[in-house]
Amino acid sequence: VGDIAVSDEARLIVDEPVPTTIKSSPQSITRYPSQSAMFSVSATGSGTLTYQWFRDGLPLSGATNATFTVTSVSATDAGAYTVTVSNGLDSATSTEARLVVKEVPAISARNGGPAFNLGGAATLDLDALEGEGFTYQWFKDGAAVAGATGSSLSLSGVTSADAGSYGVVISNSAGSVASRSFDLTVNVIRLSNLSIRARSGAGDRLLIAGFVVEGSISKPMLVRGVGPTLVNYGVTDPLVDPVMTLYCNVGGEQQPQASNDNWGASNNATEIAAAAARLYASELGRDSLDAVLLPTLSGGVYSALVPGKNDSEGIALAEVFDGDLSEERTRFVNVSARCQVAQGDDVLIAGFVVSGPGQLRLLIRGVGPTLTSQNVSGALADPQITLHQMVQPESRVIATANDWSSEANVAEIESVSTRVHAFPLPSGSKDAAMLVSLSDGVYTVVMSGVNESTGVGLIEVYVVP
Repeated sequence: VGDIAVSDEARLIVDEPVPTTIKSSPQSITRYPSQSAMFSVSATGSGTLTYQWFRDGLPLSGATNATFTVTSVSATDAGAYTVTVSNGLDSATSTEARLVVKEVPAISARNGGPAFNLGGAATLDLDALEGEGFTYQWFKDGAAVAGATGSSLSLSGVTSADAGSYGVVISNSAGSVASRSFDLTVNVIRLSNLSIRARSGAGDRLLIAGFVVEGSISKPMLVRGVGPTLVNYGVTDPLVDPVMTLYCNVGGEQQPQASNDNWGASNNATEIAAAAARLYASELGRDSLDAVLLPTLSGGVYSALVPGKNDSEGIALAEVFDGDLSEERTRFVNVSARCQVAQGDDVLIAGFVVSGPGQLRLLIRGVGPTLTSQNVSGALADPQITLHQMVQPESRVIATANDWSSEANVAEIESVSTRVHAFPLPSGSKDAAMLVSLSDGVYTVVMSGVNESTGVGLIEVYVVP
């Protein structure tokens, strides 16, 4: 009988399988179109783990890793995402994570628009964004705007060159998204002609026509002091021989720029006549005693004084024409006049022409009693103003004002006065003021005294940016 050998003992150990467990479920994500979105899961379990991702309960082809990435999100990717983890023995499914796809960010204008008036300010803002770490680059007509890397874009003193299609590319770690475009338009609407008609005399009765030009580009202006030619328009007591001097306020001092007496004798009389014809100014006889200048002006505060030779007195008309409307960066923003105000032909009349599409917002004031605080004697105690639009063959009244504190929009008048740097009017004063929005046309503002009172008055017209 042969020998029997017995092996050493071997033990069979059967481990309990570790159940598949989701340790960390994917988290919900908010994204904008074209950004990326990544979901991830952390799981434990016996053996080799396999993964299958689902959107709204349907399996996603090829989505079999612990992470799932949508490289460029679109609206169709929105939904509820889950992942099932399996090891062949059992499986576990994560809690639901949602991918929210927001609409493409939109741009809005903070202070109006999409049409802005010439010289105004435009601020473009984005819709509120969800997320963090954003950077920005603004574009106009497809080209990057240099230095425009903030969440908003501010434009000041807009011109037609600022019109166009604006957009912004927003970026963070999830990628970039382009906003919806915003089409900005600019209404090239402005004051193209200013005029003041009043009685001019000596001292405080002198006709002083002031105007403010905004912009750094020099351009020609036609400035006229008309007296004797007014008889052709029914004025029976004109200033027979006006002498005009143009001043510019430089550092608080009035510095003379040019003067004229009898325009026909000027060296540039032919050029003046051509400019007047081009600008549709009324014709002045070459031998008339009216005064005319053709200066080149840029931004500044100007005043035209129109006294009579030898302290004579009579009705005079001061006019200022924009000599080059094609250069829109330099424009009128204010006209004013101070002189004696009476009745009949002796009322104070400010005329202006609004040119261009859209509507031009204006603040118009007739100041009387407040002039006393500025050391003006004999101020008009209770002025009233009436705005007319010239509609051939006559004019029609479109607004009146008296006692500005009694106006329904007194708070707005006060706010706008501050914005255009007009000196304040005391609450309860008898000065007059109105805010109007005017379209293309010819307008006049007549200032007179209540109950036929007389005195020195100041009329002002401001362009509201």
